[in-house]
Amino acid sequence: MKKILSLLFLGLALFLVACDPTQENPTGVKVDNLTFTSKTVTADINIELEIETLSSLKEIIESTVYAVYNNHKDTFGTDTYTLYFSVYLDSESVGEISYKVNASLQNPGLTYVADTLQLP
Repeated sequence: MKKILSLLFLGLALFLVACDPTQENPTGVKVDNLTFTSKTVTADINIELEIETLSSLKEIIESTVYAVYNNHKDTFGTDTYTLYFSVYLDSESVGEISYKVNASLQNPGLTYVADTLQLP
């Protein structure tokens, strides 16, 4: 049993080492107009990549939002914030997406709330 648990923890450690939360956004993705107002954050995500599926779009947005979150963790601290992102694909609006930071004591960190994303 100890060997199995040791291998499990070793595998988990290798997985976590491979995940780099400080990794930069994908090339072709920019965050503009980042504004902190009270406990609200707004920004524009401009994507200049060819996107074929909604799931691909959401994956790129999610990695970008996590990068923004990680860059501003100290600012958020333990307070609750709401994040609103307007998303543009090749300068054309494709919708908005929102997240909560530290929604509750049971749910710290970044939590997806809703989106209105649609591919053109």
